[in-house]
Amino acid sequence: LHAALLAHRIRYLMRGAHALVALGRSQRSLARAQRIARIGSWDWNPYTNELHWSGETFRILGVDPAEVSSWERFFATVHPADRDRVRDEMREGMRGNHSFRIHYRVVLPDGSVRHVDSQGEVTADGPEAGAWISGTLQDVTDQAHAQARIHYLASYDNLTGLANRRLFQDQLERAVAAARSRGHLLGVLFMDLDRFKKVNDTLGHAA
Repeated sequence: LHAALLAHRIRYLMRGAHALVALGRSQRSLARAQRIARIGSWDWNPYTNELHWSGETFRILGVDPAEVSSWERFFATVHPADRDRVRDEMREGMRGNHSFRIHYRVVLPDGSVRHVDSQGEVTADGPEAGAWISGTLQDVTDQAHAQARIHYLASYDNLTGLANRRLFQDQLERAVAAARSRGHLLGVLFMDLDRFKKVNDTLGHAA
């Protein structure tokens, strides 16, 4: 009887050990996937204020993993110009549609700025309905810079850095509409540079 019980317990312990090994492997795989995709995850219980960040979330926010994750620490990383908007949109999303998606900037300890895309939704996994709010945080800095570059190339002259014809036309149409709605007059100043092509041909674009 004791031998059978011992064998049963050994098998139980071995299954538990295998489960722990598999869990560790799964957690390492998830951490690698998050690092490659630049996506962190977080969970928050608003009833207990318990907050958990993944390792990648710490990296994206530029926060030392040894620090305690908290909403105060999170909002301290948000760009001051975006902080109120982020707070309001998160609160509204949790209260209304039970989900939210926000694009904003965070400031790293070295002063550099990182663009992030955050999503969250209320889940019913906790002791009370909607006790947990789970979300992701993705580093989209490269995409934001690429979009800004595309917008610049589409709206500004590459040689002079001045607004191009497309941007001028757009701004002029808005100015005309604003002046018409207010009953104001609008003036347009036209300046021409003589022999501009000759300067380019003889002295080059840099001059």
